[in-house]
Amino acid sequence: MKKTLIFFTLFILVHLDSYSQEYSIKDFNLDGNIDAWFKANFDSANVKPMIGALPIVSPPRRRSSVFFVEKSQDWVTADLTYDSHFYSNAKLRYDLEKQVIYILNPLSLQPITLNQNLVNKIETELGVLKARKDSKGYYLVLSKGNNFSLIKESSKHSVVEGTEFQYQRVDKYYLLFSDRKEVIVNARSLLKRFPEYKKEIKKFMRTKESRQLKTLDKEKHLIHIAEYCDSIITS
Repeated sequence: MKKTLIFFTLFILVHLDSYSQEYSIKDFNLDGNIDAWFKANFDSANVKPMIGALPIVSPPRRRSSVFFVEKSQDWVTADLTYDSHFYSNAKLRYDLEKQVIYILNPLSLQPITLNQNLVNKIETELGVLKARKDSKGYYLVLSKGNNFSLIKESSKHSVVEGTEFQYQRVDKYYLLFSDRKEVIVNARSLLKRFPEYKKEIKKFMRTKESRQLKTLDKEKHLIHIAEYCDSIITS
């Protein structure tokens, strides 16, 4: 009886250790057929796509969501370039608190975590997501110019409001150059960044279109001014 108990304990420990180990997703290479990839790699005896234990992804709350896309309860459909291979119509969710992206297995509906180091880009209706090089997580490309790109990095943390907790979102904007990125707070930050074009930028900011955008959508206004700055630098 004692030997049986010892054997059973060792079996449990070995099982837990094997389940918690990390795996690489180097087999993600079936020429865009994501269903076939899941079928070939995700069965009871083969869990190579796993990174650690299989994640449990909670659905979005009715009033507050931890995910990048807040208004939809559904998984986002996107085109994924992963480890230099292209996959269309992948179902994804970007968790802004944990800074990880989950992909949904279309066969079993079991989500797995993407390896950030192998993500080349993710094309969504909101724009292109790319992996950050200096930290965990991803950034959204708002505009891509000849001299720099305007990008947004988003995060969320939980706060308690009354008897419920909500997720508070923080969006940070940067100018991304080939060798660095610089913080941009708002459109006026661009005046300080490009002082040699201050007169031209101010004049552009006073145009009717710019003033309307500033009233309707501050992010679109920032994109509008950043694209103009890139154009005058190029010219």
